[in-house]
Amino acid sequence: MSWPASLSKRSVWIAFTCLCALGFYAVQSVSPVAAFWLAIFFFILGVPHGAVERLPHQRRVMMPTLAYTALYIVFGILVYSSWLISPVGTLVVFLTLSAIHFGLSEPHILSLGAWVTLGSFLNYPVETLEIFSFLTRSDLSVALAVETGRYFSIICALIVLGETAIRLLRRQSVDLFRVIALLTIFIFLPPVTAVALYFFCFHSLCEMRKTLEGLSRHQGYLDLKSISKLYAPASIPALIGAGIIIWAVQAGYVPIYLAAGLGVAFIIPHMLPVEKLLELDRA
Repeated sequence: MSWPASLSKRSVWIAFTCLCALGFYAVQSVSPVAAFWLAIFFFILGVPHGAVERLPHQRRVMMPTLAYTALYIVFGILVYSSWLISPVGTLVVFLTLSAIHFGLSEPHILSLGAWVTLGSFLNYPVETLEIFSFLTRSDLSVALAVETGRYFSIICALIVLGETAIRLLRRQSVDLFRVIALLTIFIFLPPVTAVALYFFCFHSLCEMRKTLEGLSRHQGYLDLKSISKLYAPASIPALIGAGIIIWAVQAGYVPIYLAAGLGVAFIIPHMLPVEKLLELDRA
């Protein structure tokens, strides 16, 4: 059995996700600081999933080309400039794109993307806004913002449940465990740990599975060498850069505000259809 096929096993996903969720909950109960660093570790583990150029219409995957890398950097510079001018506005764009990006990657239930973005407001509205305030150097923790965030999270949950119920009544495909797990994770776990768990276990690993399946179809086989060749060129610099930024923030050399802007500038181009622009150019 190949690695991508084993990642598709539902029992593996259930066991792994439950184990990670319980682990996060236990660590969070003992030490919130330790849970924060565990979440950072999960975010870093999930970075390689976006380190390839995917050509969905051609059902191909490949290492990033120079054109792809250059376009990615240009988008990143524009995003970072936007962050320096208006961090709150850029954050709103980032959250909106995240909801769309996660929703499009979710199987069957599109509204889960919005829930992943806003779900933490249900039980942790103050903590969520404090994180946004800290990252943007803005005072967002006002009563109206807290109630508005909670209101939107309730709407998102109802939409997810409604979309799920409609698909079940129509006897359409739906991963009920995934829906229940995501609703539960964002209700009970604090925002940073909840997003980290989703990002790695639900989003990154699933996207890597799709990529590896595409690679397997393209070249007819799959081995560790081909996987490393695909992911290493972009993943290794990205992971080293992330480690340097984290160290610089901890050492006090880089303010968290600037580091957050770099993170947003690095992530947003991944959520934009850069590869589709290149496909048009190739056509």
